[in-house]
This record gives sequence, C-alpha cells and structure tokens, in this order.
Amino acid sequence: MGMEMDAAVPDRVVMAGNALPARPTCERRSRADSNERVRIVLKLRRKAQPPDPLRRGARFPSERRPALSREEYGSRYGAAPEDVEAVISFAGSHNLRLERRDDGARLVVVSGIVRDAEEAFGTTLSTYESPTGEVYRGYDGDLSIPADVGDRITAVAGLDTRALAQPPHQPPPQPAEGSAARPSWHASELADLYSFPPGLDGSGQTIGILVFGGGYVEADLEEYFGALRPALNVQAVSIAGTPNAPRSNFRLDQEVTLDVEVAGGAAPGASIVVYFAPDTEPGWQEA
Repeated sequence: MGMEMDAAVPDRVVMAGNALPARPTCERRSRADSNERVRIVLKLRRKAQPPDPLRRGARFPSERRPALSREEYGSRYGAAPEDVEAVISFAGSHNLRLERRDDGARLVVVSGIVRDAEEAFGTTLSTYESPTGEVYRGYDGDLSIPADVGDRITAVAGLDTRALAQPPHQPPPQPAEGSAARPSWHASELADLYSFPPGLDGSGQTIGILVFGGGYVEADLEEYFGALRPALNVQAVSIAGTPNAPRSNFRLDQEVTLDVEVAGGAAPGASIVVYFAPDTEPGWQEA
C-alpha cells in the first residue's frame, strides 16, 4: 500500500488502497451520528518481510523449513515497537482510546466517536442501505492521515461496517424419488484423491479455520468422526466477542461443520482451532 501527498493539507497523506469500491446499488440515507461509537482496527507495516513460506521444490511438509511458533513469527515479522507507539500517539491525539495492542499481529485497536474518527482520517461517515435491507456505516473517497504515520499504517478497518463475506456452499437439491443416490465420500477418501502425503496424519500440527457466521454443534462432530477421532480436539476461539453460534443460520452452520469435518478427516492427528469473528472488515483484520 502506498501513499500520496494531499495537496490541500500538506502535513497529511492520502492512503492509497483504502478507498471503498463504488456502491451503485446502495442508497445513502444520512450523515452518521457524530456521537456514535466506533471501533477501529489499524494494521501496521512489518519490520521485515517474511520469506516464501514454501521452499522451492518442497512437496511434503517434512521437506520444508521448520515452522516458527506464533511468538517467533511475530518477533521477526511483526510491527516495530516504535511504529506501534507512533500510531498510538496519533490516535490519542484525536481522542481515540487504545483498546488493544498486538505488535506480533501488527494490530492497534482504538475506539472513540464518529466526530473524532472523521477528523483523524480526513473523511465523512454516513449511513447507507443496501438492496437487501442491510443498513451500515461507510464513507466515500480516500482516507488521509498525518505524514509522520503515513508509512506506518497500511490499513484502516472499522469506519465501514458492512458485511463482507457470502458463503459459497449451497445445499444441493434433494434427488427425485426413485433416482440413484448421489455418491458420498469421507474426508479421508478425499485426501487420497488429492494425493495428500502418505503416512502423515497432522500429529503435532494445528489447523486454523476462520469463521464469519454460523457455528458447529460438538455432538454433531463427535457423531461424524466416531472412532476416527476418539479424543476430539476442536477449540472455539472468540474474536471481538463473536461466539460459536450454531442453529442461528442453517446454511452457515453447514459450511462451518463441513470445514471442520474435512480438516479433521484429512488430518485426524491435528488440533483444530476455529476462530469466530464478526463478518466485517475489522473482523477479517483481527482474525
């Protein structure tokens, strides 16, 4: 992400890449309430760029370089402490209060009111309505920030609150009466079809799954895995207060459950961590 000087305000720079795509089907309703609370997630630049995650020519995990722990990765490729401090200072100068700091994840989370956020990021916030009836807060055009933090911040999330994701999975129609049943496969059979490395079951590894709606019922997983995974190791992690919420949307629940079942069937020895986050830009950044 680059930046450009704002000719009208010499000490500020335009954040290239943070302009929102056009919404020709959405209707602007009104200016946002100046006292409405906002929660903003700021993504910072890396202190160093990580190498290619797979060494050229490495086909199986055993041939790749040793994996770094979360702490090691954050220490090497997270945000520089001086960048984090500069961004926190910038936010505080606009009455945006620090909620969370994570140098390893390159995140600074702040909160305040619309009026102060507009001043901090050089924009005007409004409420919009989509053709589906979704009402959300957003903005038009570019964001701008002071030049002394212009290179340090790579993304600003939270000024726009519209939902981002749409599940790709669509339940197939039921077969007509008397027709042949559709073939079905267990996840371990699919792993064979896709030539997963033989002799590896994921032991000692952790699989992360990001979820932006829906949830799973543990009893359903236990019934599916059966003897394959007698010690089911699936952990739900809430991000920004978003819980594992099954039975709220059947289609989304199917998607989540299918993801867990395929991952666990293909790698029965691995631990699975399911991260539940809001289906908004800040949710995607924090996840």
